[in-house]
Amino acid sequence: MRVARIGNINNNGYLITKFLRRKGVEADLYVYDYDYWMAAPEWEEGVFDLEIVPTQYPKWSWVPLQNNWKRPPWVKSVPPLTWHRLPYAKLDPFVNQMEQKLNSVLKQRQHRIVNESLRQRGLDELDFTQTSSNFDIYRWEAMVSGYDLVQVHGSDVVHILLDYSRKPYVIYDSGQVLRKMVWEESVRGRLLRAAYENADWIVVTNADTKESLERLGIKNYSFIPAAVDETKFCPGESHLRKELEAQYGKDVVVLFAPARQDWKVKGNDKILHAFAKLRKTTRLRVILLAAQWGNDAQQARAYVEQNGLTSEVIWLRPVNRTKLVDYYRAADIVLDQFILGTYGGKAMLEAMACAKPLITYLDHRLHTWCLAEMPPVCSAQDSEGIYRWLIDLIHDPKLREEYGRKCREWIEKYNGWELVADAYISLYQILLKKLSG
Repeated sequence: MRVARIGNINNNGYLITKFLRRKGVEADLYVYDYDYWMAAPEWEEGVFDLEIVPTQYPKWSWVPLQNNWKRPPWVKSVPPLTWHRLPYAKLDPFVNQMEQKLNSVLKQRQHRIVNESLRQRGLDELDFTQTSSNFDIYRWEAMVSGYDLVQVHGSDVVHILLDYSRKPYVIYDSGQVLRKMVWEESVRGRLLRAAYENADWIVVTNADTKESLERLGIKNYSFIPAAVDETKFCPGESHLRKELEAQYGKDVVVLFAPARQDWKVKGNDKILHAFAKLRKTTRLRVILLAAQWGNDAQQARAYVEQNGLTSEVIWLRPVNRTKLVDYYRAADIVLDQFILGTYGGKAMLEAMACAKPLITYLDHRLHTWCLAEMPPVCSAQDSEGIYRWLIDLIHDPKLREEYGRKCREWIEKYNGWELVADAYISLYQILLKKLSG
């Protein structure tokens, strides 16, 4: 079984491919080299100086990795756009003219193939500009040929509407597409809806997206949780903890809130409100490690300064995942997000894998369809609920230890890397058998 995964949102594609290969599956990952830095395997595995890496379009071949990590051969670059492929086109007028003619022929052929595929599926045809801006059939063909099954992340899923390379296509949905993008009344929105409706299977990682699937009338989907490597994210010693204790004292209680400052999506403002109240009601030395980036970073800093919290809040730049383990281990309590009522990203799972008590908002009603047992998190929906959990946890080390132990046990039982890999392998085998039969 040869499997291609295309796209690497939040490095989930990389992790799952790595897990599949641990199990002996011949799986490859195609990543966009011009993508956001957190969507690169280097962010997951490398150790590097953040100051020299741009957040957009990083050139990883130029970045010295302190741990000498190298991309494995199964991590491949998504081919560049197939237009403007002739060498010396910018230097030689004749080559430039030939390139333009070639591109014109390629785009005309693509336009015909795309609309033929759309017609066969009962979908509206697109004009030439729309096919050119939404499809690159030559790049797609170069990636998927030679594989038995393809799993796609992100907006590249529109290419599964093409008919010339029949094989099982699985969509990996990380939440944003089903929550918002498929409902946009744009060409891209309509194509995404059609792709989801025509996929052989859809894997969802966020329990709340079931509602969108049901609105679309889609039944061929299942929940497989986001990947976390509990062999990497696990309890252990922390260099950062030693530094914090040297500065703030052995009895310091460390809170860690890794989510970006995006109050409408993450609800981090509720953490700050709870922390401000906590400072007035406890004599214990408590500090908060919080992300300094995001849409509301400036507003968060202003709130901290206005409420006299500057000495207790440590602002953190983005931390690559190899170093992030040390931050979880340094914390006594981790706080995640407080808006959606569900989880799909990795912060919650990583904190639990490190045996840390976690305060977040988890709506149990959203998860009854996909979880056999609810994660043992400290659920809170508002700043008052967060405050009450903080009061209980910071004054009771044994309670923190108990919740941390239960969290680690839950990860090992329901979300370990091997369980996730086995779930994908089972799904792939069923789809391949169905197609061959």
